[in-house]
Order: sequence, then C-alpha cells, then structure tokens
Amino acid sequence: MDGLDNEGIKRVIETVRRLSKERVIFATTTETNLKWALEELLDELRSEDEYFRALREARKQVKERKGLFLDIGNVK
Repeated sequence: MDGLDNEGIKRVIETVRRLSKERVIFATTTETNLKWALEELLDELRSEDEYFRALREARKQVKERKGLFLDIGNVK
C-alpha cells in the first residue's frame, strides 16, 4: 500500500480480510523497499510473513502450555 494514512491502511486491511478467504500479506511502501526489484520485495515479504506466523504460533503454544516447556515453578 502506498500513500495511505493509518486509517486508510486499517480500512483496506479490514475490507480485504472480510472479503478474502485466501492468505494475504499486507505491506506498505518505505523509502527503502521502493528501490527494490519486485522479486526481492516478494522474497522479503514472504520471509517476514513466515517469521511472524511462527512467532504467533509460539506465543499461542506458550499461552496454552503446549509443547516442551520447562516449568521451574513446580520443581521440588
């Protein structure tokens, strides 16, 4: 997204999420990424998306206490 203010970005994201059942990666332009080749930008967006999805899943597992976590609070 290029040239939108925060409210405009929020409206676009809400509308796309409401209308699309597909996975969508949202991004805004920066001075840096405007200089990149399209392939470079897409690679970066995919990388960031994978990172943040993994981070959300790890936080969810910690919250639900799933997986291998050391619980030092109950050591006797």
